[in-house]
Amino acid sequence: MRIAVQGCCHGELDRIYASLQFIQQSRSTAIDLLVICGDFQAMRNEADVRDMACPEKYRALGTFHAYYSGARLAPIPTVFIGGNHEASGYLWELYHGGWVCPNIYFLGFGGCINFGSLRIAGLSGIYKSGDYETGHYERAPYNAHDSHSVYHVRKFNVYRAAQIRDPLDVFLSHDWPNNIALHGNTRQLLSIKRHFRAEVESHSLGSPPNEMLLRRLKPSYWFAAHMHVKFAALVHHQSSPHPQQTLADGSAAPAAGPVANPDEITIDDDLDDEADSKGDKAAPAETSDSQPLPQHTAEHQEATAAAPPTNARRVHAQATRFLSLDKCLPGRDFLQVLEIPTIDEPGRQNKFYYDEEWLAIVRATHSLFSASRYQKPLIPDDEIQHRIDQERAWVRQNITSKGTPDDPFGGLAVPENFVTTARPHDPDYQERGGTYLNPQTVQFCNMLQIPNMINPHGLSPVPLSTAAEAAVEAGSLAGPRGADVVLNDDAIVVSDDDLDGADLGDDEEQEFVQESVQIGPVQ
Repeated sequence: MRIAVQGCCHGELDRIYASLQFIQQSRSTAIDLLVICGDFQAMRNEADVRDMACPEKYRALGTFHAYYSGARLAPIPTVFIGGNHEASGYLWELYHGGWVCPNIYFLGFGGCINFGSLRIAGLSGIYKSGDYETGHYERAPYNAHDSHSVYHVRKFNVYRAAQIRDPLDVFLSHDWPNNIALHGNTRQLLSIKRHFRAEVESHSLGSPPNEMLLRRLKPSYWFAAHMHVKFAALVHHQSSPHPQQTLADGSAAPAAGPVANPDEITIDDDLDDEADSKGDKAAPAETSDSQPLPQHTAEHQEATAAAPPTNARRVHAQATRFLSLDKCLPGRDFLQVLEIPTIDEPGRQNKFYYDEEWLAIVRATHSLFSASRYQKPLIPDDEIQHRIDQERAWVRQNITSKGTPDDPFGGLAVPENFVTTARPHDPDYQERGGTYLNPQTVQFCNMLQIPNMINPHGLSPVPLSTAAEAAVEAGSLAGPRGADVVLNDDAIVVSDDDLDGADLGDDEEQEFVQESVQIGPVQ
């Protein structure tokens, strides 16, 4: 499958889509999917702009509202995760994931989904130790503190993601896994971002929970953004599921501990918010209170053996290819096009499908969700694994089985059920904001037969205004308009799949991490 990977979006949808259309036309190639690694900025109106955490000079409505109202249509199926500059009130409506507009899917605060046969998981937000252990207590309209804390990663969502046991093709995050800088060309990175050195040397650049998930889940690819620099790395996974090193005092060191590298670098997990980043140190990430990471139990082996062929033919990657990209500006390395091999599944179309294992994880852990500052204690791993195996059988019987011979995966197909909730931008109307009950979230919870805890008493969706209806009538189903192509041709490489599945030698690995403009063989 040919996908495009975008770093920080920063509301530049028109320019991104124009660049992709230029690539497709000039190189006679088709792109199946666009993935965006955060700072998407789904601003529906001025109220969403006011809720976004960023310096005043960067507050802008952008062009997303035209896609939201229906005046424009995304020309390529798109999936994204949240970052640290978002329309957080809108994304909260779709906590479990959903359409922010036609053809653009939000993966949720944490989630896993399939596009065709490509399995994608991700985690929205950035890591901050002070909010990691709390529940989701923030409510729109946000005060100054909550507008920042709402996008901080919570332990509950990491705990959920850590329960994924079937292999992943792609994992998306906004901030980097901690210590990832040690697995690429650290010297080159430091020459571009010199202020990263202190964090690299102290092994505090990036997110400890992301580092744990990288080691645990072993995805084939990990894409990120946040640091506004292009950086490639290759992380080899040891045969032991949770390898440990022993320190001089005999204590156990984290599996992803530092390696010998004189040019090590570390990066702040929130460079765009210096005040928030001060004094925040990396802390060990756990998946449950005093519990180890989940192991592959006998129940899971039986469940996997009985599962549909989707994941039975996947294997965990021996190495993860990491790529972080820049923001969308002229001359910057913000976009990458590459081929990712997928398994052949007759009946799978290039559209979004719910993930059977993830639906089971959501059902098994939903009672642990907290909408207050206090996070409920997390269930020990052996118990939650048993629950997930039971819930997967429920999902298979009640959702997966609804496929037909002509459409075997139809039961898992994501419904095209987008509706507007808040009023789209209207220059003649002052939007006051509010919290909305999103019908997509209600439908998702009804499908899983779990209570909805996301804005359960929120406002009902607001119909389009006369001005918005006129805009839709004038431009519905149109792609991006009037956008300058800001393509840096050197930053776009349509690569082949020769590298995938290969065991890289030292020379090949050095070429891979040094050539940050591509994933694949050096061309």
